[in-house]
Amino acid sequence: MRLQVSNVYKSYDEVKAVNGISFSIAHGKIMGMIGRNGAGKTTLIKMIMSIIQPDHGSVSFEYEDDVKTQIGYLPEERGLYLNMTVKDQLMFLAQLNGLNKMEALKNIKYYLNELEILKYLNTKIKELSKGNKQKVQLISSLAHDPKVLILDEPFSGLDPVNVSMFKKVIRKCRDNGKLIIMSSHRLEDVEEMCDHVLFLKKGEVLIQGDVETIKDQYSAGNKALYITSENIDSYLNEKNIFYKKPRENSYIVEGNDYDVLLSIGIEMIENNIELLKFEKVQVTLNDIFIKELDDELEKNLA
Repeated sequence: MRLQVSNVYKSYDEVKAVNGISFSIAHGKIMGMIGRNGAGKTTLIKMIMSIIQPDHGSVSFEYEDDVKTQIGYLPEERGLYLNMTVKDQLMFLAQLNGLNKMEALKNIKYYLNELEILKYLNTKIKELSKGNKQKVQLISSLAHDPKVLILDEPFSGLDPVNVSMFKKVIRKCRDNGKLIIMSSHRLEDVEEMCDHVLFLKKGEVLIQGDVETIKDQYSAGNKALYITSENIDSYLNEKNIFYKKPRENSYIVEGNDYDVLLSIGIEMIENNIELLKFEKVQVTLNDIFIKELDDELEKNLA
């Protein structure tokens, strides 16, 4: 199965919310959707879910005629019936999405166990902690075993332990063949979790593609980090090696050839400098995001 978005447009009065976006993603993959507020992410999600229709272009799920009824959606704005028990809430939503009682209860117990809240099956939702409410919300998008999973800011407000649990469940969904779209402002999570990334700006695609390929394209030469047991400013200055110091006794050196950076580390050791750490520094999605925002700001000020 594959989601194909072809040259879609959507305007609200004079505002072009989505302006000619195209991309595709196959099952068993996670696509990260990133961009500032107002970039078009929510409008695009609504078109994928058929909540709204594009003014032009098309959204289609190839090879599956009925997949639009098989979408699980975790909205950014959470919403649960607080006076219902966890079981009643999840059973209601699963049956609403076509499951019988036996299938629904089996799936619900599975995910409650995965997220370590099975003991709260008969607890009213209003009595749960914020993190456990979010777990119930996630399960509500999964209990009917959808083919497509759309997650809007899934880690918002979660502590690190619960983030880890969410990631484990999402990865299992991917490994089981679900097609997953994840919108998040936490770029480190997008970088960790996603196979493909779609970077939107003002309703248009600025960058898209494989995460590692994009990072390679934005890497300006090579950089290496050297952490030493003592200050070596004078040594590097004598060698005419330009460096940046993110912290004391830590040095980042940039060069066109990684072998040269490696030889610098070897030479340090040969000169009796205790090298505690040496590693290649790679650009991150966060670096790319900030760079693009800086470029946009410069254009606006020009």
